[in-house]
Amino acid sequence: MVQRRHPLARPGRAQQRGLRAQMGPRRLVHGLVLGMNTPMCASFLLPDASATLNFAQCVAAVSQPGDVLLLEGELGAGKTFVVRALAYALGLPEDEPVTSPTFALMQWLPTTPRMLHADLYRLDAAADLDALGFDEALDQAGIACIEWGARFVNYLQPVTAQIHLESIDESARRVSLTVDNARGKAWLHALQQRIAQHPLIHSVSLP
Repeated sequence: MVQRRHPLARPGRAQQRGLRAQMGPRRLVHGLVLGMNTPMCASFLLPDASATLNFAQCVAAVSQPGDVLLLEGELGAGKTFVVRALAYALGLPEDEPVTSPTFALMQWLPTTPRMLHADLYRLDAAADLDALGFDEALDQAGIACIEWGARFVNYLQPVTAQIHLESIDESARRVSLTVDNARGKAWLHALQQRIAQHPLIHSVSLP
């Protein structure tokens, strides 16, 4: 049986892209038409693995169904480590392994809410996402964590936050966050409040 979308439900992502194309230089953010927003950024120093774990737990605490998080950074920067810690914070049993779905491209994790974990490193064009049925997967996801997704940011909108990880040494990382819509700014504000309670995580002044 085909499930019909409730008339007041948030449009699917394919429908939202069509609406954005019709609207021109405006964006549809969680079902609301908004003007182009000025991005907000924040940066934090994670001096060791414990601080990175604390950061992921803070992200879990402020994320909600419908959020899409893009994780960027060089190989070994800690993208999958953050996703794994986030999944455990959302209820995945800690004996359940979480690896990057480099070849499967996406996998479902039985968290609460359910998490879609994707790795788009091997994809070349947005048409590849259509072939995968990625729109439908995002519509079904609770929280989506997408590694190497920045190249497809327009396809994946509305995106809650872009998370860029940079290795400083063997254990320390710098994480830079960028948000540019109403939900993303609310997410970042709540995250900053959570992080302020963790002395292991240090805010870094942006240039």
